[in-house]
Amino acid sequence: MAGTLIDRAGMPRCRRCKLREVACFCESVQSLNLPFEVHILLHPLELKRPSSSVFFLQLDSQVNVHLYQRTELITPQPGDALLYPESVETSSVHLDSLTTASLRIKRLWLLEGTWQEAAKMLAKQPLIASLPRISVSDQESRYPFRKNQRGDGLSTAEALLASIDDEYRQDRNRYYDCYLRHAVASMNGHAPC
Repeated sequence: MAGTLIDRAGMPRCRRCKLREVACFCESVQSLNLPFEVHILLHPLELKRPSSSVFFLQLDSQVNVHLYQRTELITPQPGDALLYPESVETSSVHLDSLTTASLRIKRLWLLEGTWQEAAKMLAKQPLIASLPRISVSDQESRYPFRKNQRGDGLSTAEALLASIDDEYRQDRNRYYDCYLRHAVASMNGHAPC
């Protein structure tokens, strides 16, 4: 285990996967085999929420987490896209009919926070907001820890996994299900079944 910290209930948590030590996921970590780099703009309040799905994603070396700071502008690069639902002002590519390889994405940006926090981050990051958007739809969330404020809302991890349609999709979904078993066990204070 990569070291411990103590949560509000007095239970030791792994510093790497953020789950309670009794349900640590670190020995099960494997590559997500992502076809591009992932960059997550993380709202600072998410660091205090053990239910954040970004802790699952950050275990992969292709995932880069950036702590959001209101005064620091992020400059995207050519080949970047934003995974975020479309709005009236924007248009998105729906991934129901496309594979990410056909879009030539090099880096995919995601926002991690509540819907309100994500909207505020997007408003303060005009260059990120101007990126081509990709959205996923017709998916039901399997993430048991937060009640979504939107009917079509997925956790950040689920949205990323749903956005990639390639030969590793089933492997990624099985891996995510394994993580969820560990996360539920962690929340309940016991080892996974």
